Amino acid sequence: MIYGYTVAQTLVQVLKQCGNDLTRENVMKQAASIKDLELGGLLPGVKVNTGTTDFAPLSQLQLMKLKGETWERFGDVISADVGG
Repeated sequence: MIYGYTVAQTLVQVLKQCGNDLTRENVMKQAASIKDLELGGLLPGVKVNTGTTDFAPLSQLQLMKLKGETWERFGDVISADVGG
């Protein structure tokens, strides 16, 4: 359920970036130019980024460990980008 909500939030951002030009070409261009978009369904510090050669919107993570009955985040947000 949270996945669908997060995808919908991303689509809303893409459509906002399109303005009044809702052609397929512009929607694809805007979908490939998302920069540092933070969404409510993601961990704090994890951002959505796309580019003309990188269509994978998420390339960050944060480690978690099970402590009792809850998960606890630890360490910094880690980037999987090359050179990141």
